[in-house]
Amino acid sequence: LCASVTQFFIYGACYITNRLIIVPMFGFSTIGIFLLLFYNLLLFMASLSHYRTMTTDPGAVPRKAEPLPRDSNKFKRIGRPLPKCRRTGVYKPPRAHFDRQIQRNVVRMDHHCPWV
Repeated sequence: LCASVTQFFIYGACYITNRLIIVPMFGFSTIGIFLLLFYNLLLFMASLSHYRTMTTDPGAVPRKAEPLPRDSNKFKRIGRPLPKCRRTGVYKPPRAHFDRQIQRNVVRMDHHCPWV
């Protein structure tokens, strides 16, 4: 639902700007056509970016993940154990959080943003 509303706003802005601002002010002169092409290209890129964000994997941590050597050495040097997830018991990378919906650790939690 939110994705549809976002696309509605993008294409609504396209219609309003093209129909009520650019064409009445510049018509189909060289600058008007340039502005139409440029503005519509930006809106297309915004729409494409939104679609790619919706369909990209959120970055779930593999169940058999191992720390990078530099992280492992850092924790050994300061004398602390490697961070483990309290719910799953597997290695938890920096900035990872447990996601209750997919029952996994996720690196980028922005996949639950309502506009995405």
